[in-house]
Amino acid sequence: MYARLAFSVCAHVDADILVIDEILSVGDAGFQQRCMRFLHAFRRRGTLLFVSHDEGAVLSLCDHALWLHEGQPWAAGASKDVCAHYRAMVSRGDDDATFTITPGAAPAAKPSVAASLKPFDFDLDASWERGGEPIIEGATLSHPDGRLADAVDGDGEVVLRVEACASRALEAPIVAFVLRNRLGQAILRDNSAGLPGVPAWVEPNRRFGVRFRFRLPHLTTGDYSVEIWLFEPSFKEPVDGLRDFMSVRVNSLPHFGGLANVALREQELTIGDGPAARNIIARPKDPAPSVEDPRWQGKNPIAVLPFNSRAPAHGHGGGKIEHAGLFRPDGSAADAIQGGEEIELRIRARAERTVAAPILGFILRNSLGQNVWGDNTFVASQDADRTAQAGETLTARFRFQMPYLPAGEYAFAPSIIDGTQSDHVHLHWMEEALILHVTDSPVSRSVVGVPMLEIRFDLAPAQASAA
Repeated sequence: MYARLAFSVCAHVDADILVIDEILSVGDAGFQQRCMRFLHAFRRRGTLLFVSHDEGAVLSLCDHALWLHEGQPWAAGASKDVCAHYRAMVSRGDDDATFTITPGAAPAAKPSVAASLKPFDFDLDASWERGGEPIIEGATLSHPDGRLADAVDGDGEVVLRVEACASRALEAPIVAFVLRNRLGQAILRDNSAGLPGVPAWVEPNRRFGVRFRFRLPHLTTGDYSVEIWLFEPSFKEPVDGLRDFMSVRVNSLPHFGGLANVALREQELTIGDGPAARNIIARPKDPAPSVEDPRWQGKNPIAVLPFNSRAPAHGHGGGKIEHAGLFRPDGSAADAIQGGEEIELRIRARAERTVAAPILGFILRNSLGQNVWGDNTFVASQDADRTAQAGETLTARFRFQMPYLPAGEYAFAPSIIDGTQSDHVHLHWMEEALILHVTDSPVSRSVVGVPMLEIRFDLAPAQASAA
């Protein structure tokens, strides 16, 4: 281990001070999530000092960070910046430099970002417990053929079925669900608001259910939980809810390093130029078609800024990222796209020496510095001869359905490494090389929005009264 990290967060300072040291390293997912809910609530009234080696927890909890190395401060500033410098040092494998982070120049004007809540975008992070009206009876996660799902694959289709019975007359009931990771972060969420066919009122003792059918993103290995909530349109607080109702264990491939990884439709690594170029292509056997969710189409505009060749970078040298950009299926460069659109990310690099096993990859990070999604060319090229000679160009193409992103700023970090996913050397890794501004979004309060294949409200027949 190169250094010990000590992180601190300053919220609205009050009389209370809380010191936490690695509390998130113990307990099951439910316990860890309860801890995170408590910490987020405490931040609103007190000062939190959080000591941890868990970068995900630091970025989730902390606004500011202090990096300690052998008891000495090495860097202090925004958590995002401190973590980025720590990653850079680890990738180089040295500890002979001290970083100082200072505020930079005022950023250039950005497109306005809608901050208001969308209709029925309930604050499911509030500290609610189960309400006094036990209406939700349960929920199941199953495969499309009806078999209960004890294990699911990333990009696999699942059905979440919520069952309920009205204990009183309910006004157009709305069912919402949230999938959270061990840190309590909402990875994805959705609800049945505005669903056609929902009656204006559901009479007492009437049974009903809501069915959500969708494809899961590729989640990182770990424990997750599902929570269910029931609302009425006239109220912002839930009528009923089940928190940590369902536990989900995910075992994922090691190259999925983001919070919600998108399935690739195609990836290609090209080494060299002209007739002598070698193409290594990987496609799923049966790639799933893009999902068109009519609720969200055309409502997630994303501005793509030009590639920044002077973006911060680190690495041992031997290769260099020359360009990264987004393109449409017809090959035209995209400076403005939409969530849900078919898009291609292209990364071009050059070998500055013989590179025995080059891998080109990327990570998409949000404004907090959290890894939303990442992938690379290793799977496509692991069994091929991919040696690149000095001076050769390497080009990677990743084709995918652009995820629906909450409003805010995001950045692609392209990289070229030499080796395998578990044993490699960073040649050149660029941070914030390709900036995205998401100017409006139909989703918020979650990492990504997952389009639904189907949302259905089922109302059971009314029972005939006894004669």
